[in-house]
Amino acid sequence: MNRISQFFQQNLVTLLHSLASLVLFVSLFLFFVYGKPDPDYNDLLSVLIGALVTIVTVMFSAVLVALQLASAQFSPRITRGFFGQNRFVQAAFYLFLFGIAYGFAVKFTYSSTEAQFTYRLLPVSAAVFGFFLISFVLPRFVFYIADAINAASISRDIATRTLREIDDIYGTEPAGSHALPALDITRCTHENAQKITLHTAGFLDKINHVGLDRIARQYPQLEFYTELIVGNFVTPGETIMKVVVPEGNLPTGLAEQVRQQFVINKYRSYNQDVLFGIRQLVDMGIKAISPAVNDPTTCVNCLHYIGVIVQRYTQVQTPSRATRKAASNLHYREFTFPMLLDAAFDQVYQWGKHDYIVVGQLLNTLTEILNSEVSPAHKKAIAEQVAAFEIKPEAFELAEHRERVERYYERLKKLL
Repeated sequence: MNRISQFFQQNLVTLLHSLASLVLFVSLFLFFVYGKPDPDYNDLLSVLIGALVTIVTVMFSAVLVALQLASAQFSPRITRGFFGQNRFVQAAFYLFLFGIAYGFAVKFTYSSTEAQFTYRLLPVSAAVFGFFLISFVLPRFVFYIADAINAASISRDIATRTLREIDDIYGTEPAGSHALPALDITRCTHENAQKITLHTAGFLDKINHVGLDRIARQYPQLEFYTELIVGNFVTPGETIMKVVVPEGNLPTGLAEQVRQQFVINKYRSYNQDVLFGIRQLVDMGIKAISPAVNDPTTCVNCLHYIGVIVQRYTQVQTPSRATRKAASNLHYREFTFPMLLDAAFDQVYQWGKHDYIVVGQLLNTLTEILNSEVSPAHKKAIAEQVAAFEIKPEAFELAEHRERVERYYERLKKLL
């Protein structure tokens, strides 16, 4: 009950606006249909179409400018994610385009000879829909954009998508005794292994695990070893898989079947790629503490969400569900927990090691991860990562800064 009350208090203006808009649109529609007023619908639609075209041009030009500034300040990858993966933005954009197209289509039903529309309901619906776009969709879209390009919203959205991907890849079941870092044990060291290469360049966006599993079960006498991790950049001629053949050569057509299971794209995405979310948050954090931006608060916010992602990873069963369910002769290569730690914290520390706020929050984030139930193997990996930092609190000039960093450092070392 308290949550419902809180929701209504936080969204009171939005709810009142929605309710008033609904009443207005229904009233207008009923009035135009049954009240039968006689306005010049042809001129009215012309004005509405012109207004919608102007709104779309100005609105999305402003959005692109805002996103360009945001990408320069945070990360260029957020622009693609904002339009390509945001359903609300896409829906608003297509609604305006549909409103313009529908208005034009309705005008074709206008009879210049009789000076009226053939079907009265069409111009009425087009006019009401145009009013709906201008008075309801437009303000909601503007408020949404203003909130969505905020650093806090961007970092939270990245973290949410990454956590969802972790659940999809590893499952939501508690790890229990299986909470061990994935080991890089899938490298093929067989001297006579035959290589399958790709002929295109790009990022490995996705692996079709079902397809590879089907191929592996079709050839039980062969051993299949993937050589790449999702998110790696692939160059033409690079090996994507090694196949151990007891004797002879690869079966005809097998290499092409395997290639089709590896999806190459021009950029990375969240598909099976936990490190991509980490990469974006790290990029945002690094840019935030650059001299040009000088915004350590954003970097601290990114470290908070990085900590949430790493902590979630320590609680899942590894390796991934695809590896656990794969055929016995199919071996996937996955990133390890030390690789995840390095991607999450190393660059942030290297660029922010002279800022006591950044160093303090980094140590605090690692402490929060250790406060959850982590396995000894995870704890060992974190200890090695901290040792690699070579943190020296005495390097800070002010005593207050040294004391703060040292306090966080000592608390972390106790847990290790």
